[in-house]
Amino acid sequence: MSSISNVDVCFFWQETPFGVLSPPLGSSRLKAVETVAALVRVSDDTAERTLMGAGLIPRCLELFLRFPFNNLLHHQARCCSHDD
Repeated sequence: MSSISNVDVCFFWQETPFGVLSPPLGSSRLKAVETVAALVRVSDDTAERTLMGAGLIPRCLELFLRFPFNNLLHHQARCCSHDD
């Protein structure tokens, strides 16, 4: 999963009303963030330590900042950073 934020090595782009996304987020990265968010919601100390140790939560937040207009990503990233 360490490649979920490696968005610089891609040849795809997507036009949006807000500008060009190069590359777009894509369903694979969104699913990876959804998986991290689901593991955070479990509230298991071992899972949380593993996610933090692997650097996955900071990577989810990097994607949050990289794609400012993606509401689905923002919901999942919020779940990674807050106790609901």
